[in-house]
Amino acid sequence: MNDSVRRPALPPSSRAVALLLSLLLVPACTGNKSPESAPQAPGAKPSADAGKVKEPPRPTAGSPLPKAGVVAVVNGTEITEAEFADGLSSTAFMATAGTPEGRTKVVNNLIEQELLIQDARARGLADRPLVRRVIERNERQVLASMSQQRIIEAVPEITDKELDKELGGPEDRLDLTVILTDELKDAERALARIRGGEPFEKVAREVSVAPGVAESGNVTRRGLVRNSGMYPPEVEDALFALAKVGQISAPIETPVGFLVARLDGRRRSTPEEFAATRNELRVKAMGALREEAVEKEIARRLKQAKVTILVEDVGKAKLPDPSLDVASLWRGMEAVEVAKVDGLVLSLGDIFRDEKEYKKFLKIPVRNRDETFRRDVDFAVRVVMLARYGKEHGLDALPAVRTAAAGFTKMVLQAQDINDVYLSIGQKDVADDKCRKYFEERSLMKQAPPLLTLTHILVRRQQEADKVIERLHGGANPADVARASSVGPTAAQGGELVRLTSEFGDLLDAKGVSELEAKARRGEKGPLTIRTAGGFNIFVIRGFKEAGTATFDDLLIKVRPVCLEHFRQEAIRERIASLRAAARIFTDEEKVRTVEARSSGASGISPHGGMMAPGASPGSSPGSSPHGGGGASPHGGGMPHGGGMPPHGGSPP
Repeated sequence: MNDSVRRPALPPSSRAVALLLSLLLVPACTGNKSPESAPQAPGAKPSADAGKVKEPPRPTAGSPLPKAGVVAVVNGTEITEAEFADGLSSTAFMATAGTPEGRTKVVNNLIEQELLIQDARARGLADRPLVRRVIERNERQVLASMSQQRIIEAVPEITDKELDKELGGPEDRLDLTVILTDELKDAERALARIRGGEPFEKVAREVSVAPGVAESGNVTRRGLVRNSGMYPPEVEDALFALAKVGQISAPIETPVGFLVARLDGRRRSTPEEFAATRNELRVKAMGALREEAVEKEIARRLKQAKVTILVEDVGKAKLPDPSLDVASLWRGMEAVEVAKVDGLVLSLGDIFRDEKEYKKFLKIPVRNRDETFRRDVDFAVRVVMLARYGKEHGLDALPAVRTAAAGFTKMVLQAQDINDVYLSIGQKDVADDKCRKYFEERSLMKQAPPLLTLTHILVRRQQEADKVIERLHGGANPADVARASSVGPTAAQGGELVRLTSEFGDLLDAKGVSELEAKARRGEKGPLTIRTAGGFNIFVIRGFKEAGTATFDDLLIKVRPVCLEHFRQEAIRERIASLRAAARIFTDEEKVRTVEARSSGASGISPHGGMMAPGASPGSSPGSSPHGGGGASPHGGGMPHGGGMPPHGGSPP
């Protein structure tokens, strides 16, 4: 593997297990919001039952409750106290977990999740090829997580004797007053002022750009030791070369600017300071050894494997159109094969955890996209290598791994069951007269800032933008040009874009929106080109309406998806209600009142995270996905049904 693209083998939540499932804030099937609690469409009126909490069915004569360790039984399947405790401790319910209403919500959430899982199993959803593929991917990542943990645990601890030999006894510590500047000339001017008689501290507070100086005026660095990580070795050498108290250095180049330093004191570390230094060194050294152990294991397995990269040039690959609906987008992503590891095929689904991450990748400048993609593919291959280690060492048979994998499977099935209902309602099922009624009942939807109707064409290069402008000036239909040339989110719809001026945050900054609005007020049509980090945005202005009360016809293109979402959510609520009506459900109300929330960190591997970056100590912070967080989808949670699970993690179409 190329060291230039090396990164921690498996950063925890965002890349490891949560590479596929970014939704859940609690262990499997215990804390993601049920569709019943999914937020309504903007401006929706609360239903008559809004705010009410359904009471779970009480035990009846002949019911299987009370039973030790069981809070509820759903068609013979038990919901345990441990699952209920996890639900109480989840972020989604933490604020209300201490109230009777909050506890009832948690147990209802668990019951409805179990009903959806049972329904999915009864309908054979686990046998669908794409569902099976996602389940296998989850299992592979859980196993890779445990494998990395085992490799790290096998690294022997460094002894105090070894550390003392490395340190050579208590070290010198420097007290310094420093000035940091961006440019060499600024450092030289500061030094000249000091040599001219101005106090060092005064010049430092006026000139230094070091963090915290402007806020606190603090320009001192006390107790600096070698290998502290504050400065590179060559900078430390220059600072430790200061021999006399009061001596001032010449400007020293650092990675973040130019440093002028005055030596205020030099002393030997106290025993307490030396012990702290030893512990810091231990953490760093153990981190390096752990990372090396993981890297060696991966490298050894890569030598034995046949890895074929199928996508070398992202620009030439047939990537799915990001403007597709979520279901179609993920079908397209699973269809794009990016690598083969022996007989195992990896797809775009192994690279991007949700549609937002995929779209964010497409916004990376073209010149950097191939490098980023290769790094991501490399990461997915490394997961496979670690999973193989786990299989060879029998880690897949461990209860913690089996439990986590089973939890993932439940989440996938639950999500797929809901998604089937969600996708069964299409735009053709929601006529405009139904949408009009929905719109007229919601006064908040009618309050509108200025509204722009545009054709949006996004291209990456200046030459492409010039060609588009030339075609538009030549009389070409803007919609046809958008379909042929745009890489923007609405290209498939001919670049059609109807937005309130307050809704351009993902495309333009305030200055760009103001420019568009000003041209529209003057009656200009464009084309107008605005360059952003994503490329060259070319707008043709087709309509403009001042702020005021919008009509249904004004906002038709915006109301349709909101209306569709409302009726899809309604269908999900009806489906859950029908499952409840047909189920045998028993709840132990005493346990619902008394079981305590699980304390943080009480469980082992959970389905929502668990991969520790090599070199990190247990309990360290998770790493980051190279594309950033998954974030919320347009549906309010990453998955079309609004329940929080991304289609990648739980709802293969």
